[in-house]
Amino acid sequence: MIYFFDVYKEFITRDPRSNRKNWTVTSESLTKRCAALLPIEMIKGKKILDLGSCIGAMGQWCLENGAEHYTGVEIQKEFRDISQSLLSKHHTNFTIVESMEEINPGDENKVFYKLSVPKKLAVMIGGPFMNLILAFIFFSISFTAIGIPVATNQIKQVVTCLPKDVDVLGDCLVGTTPSPALAAGLKENDQIIEFDGVKITNWEELALAIQKSKPGNIPIKVLRNKESVTLSANIILAERPNTNSDRNENKVSPYLGISPAIMMDRQSIVSVFVILKDISVGTFQVIMNFPNRVAQLFSSAFLGQERDPEGLVGIVGVTRVGGEIAAADIPGLWRFATLLNLAGGLNMALFLFNLLPLLPLDGGHVAGAIYEGIRRQFAKLRGKVDPGPADTSKMLPVAYSVAILLIGLSMLLLYVDIVNPIRLGG
Repeated sequence: MIYFFDVYKEFITRDPRSNRKNWTVTSESLTKRCAALLPIEMIKGKKILDLGSCIGAMGQWCLENGAEHYTGVEIQKEFRDISQSLLSKHHTNFTIVESMEEINPGDENKVFYKLSVPKKLAVMIGGPFMNLILAFIFFSISFTAIGIPVATNQIKQVVTCLPKDVDVLGDCLVGTTPSPALAAGLKENDQIIEFDGVKITNWEELALAIQKSKPGNIPIKVLRNKESVTLSANIILAERPNTNSDRNENKVSPYLGISPAIMMDRQSIVSVFVILKDISVGTFQVIMNFPNRVAQLFSSAFLGQERDPEGLVGIVGVTRVGGEIAAADIPGLWRFATLLNLAGGLNMALFLFNLLPLLPLDGGHVAGAIYEGIRRQFAKLRGKVDPGPADTSKMLPVAYSVAILLIGLSMLLLYVDIVNPIRLGG
């Protein structure tokens, strides 16, 4: 019989015991020792437990000669790694552990590294996928059950005076000229259904019609107590802040003097997928511009630069924003919807960030499993022996580096969220 050790001499050449003076390790001597300890007739069809398995030479002997399963227990990590590497080249029905407390009897083939690649991926992606599910649930409740604030063509407030005639508190000065809306007789809760002959169904249409109007008397038809009333407003040109400019400048535009009533408009489930897509794109852009975002944090923390409201934020910042939302002077249902959106956005960001192909993130483990699957498929196509599980421990330096960077970023975010926090409304 030609024994396995005559062909695969790794089990001899990589055994550190070859340096012992009282025993010269050869294929023949190793075979004799294995056969003396465990004769072939004793191991066929049996489950073998080897305490102090070293590099797994005895395991190779047992598996080569009909053992059902081999479990090697070895406290030295170097030897465990060698055993795992050598045995996996030729067998799958084995387990190498540091302690038998790690694996219960009968569970030898249930250990994670022996699972198929699809099963590994299912486990690895479970955490990020749960973040995605939570994001979908939060956004679904917020958008479909509560809705989003939408400006309507119903009047909430009629402005008393012109923009130039208000004080620092926003109150009209005594003796000022009434606004065109007040002078025309428009009232709270009036619903504007026609402006200068143009049919109006929402605030966007009304705002556009006002902007396109010319100074002078404009007919306005409203619904008041379910009755149609036609009024005439003298549209004027007024100076107001330019909301479309980053600079502090004013613009002159047609002015009526009303503010719209806001209602919660329930959205279809399709809108949830749209918001998930938008957040994905936004998060991807943040990741691609990550160095600049970190530089902005440093400037905000130590150079007094104004905090970017769309920049990175830590747990303290998220908590602060949530507190501001809860204390905001808005209807309770709106606050609840805003908090749901905040929670949904946070979970979506965690989902995408954890999928980055970097250890120790889940995406790094997923990348390792995909690499393992590709390597095994190539070996199968080329008719070679299954290379076994991928050894992701070789990426530990990368994992340590990423972990240190994440810890450093967390500390920086903690500091900047305290000294220069993001505040709603600036």
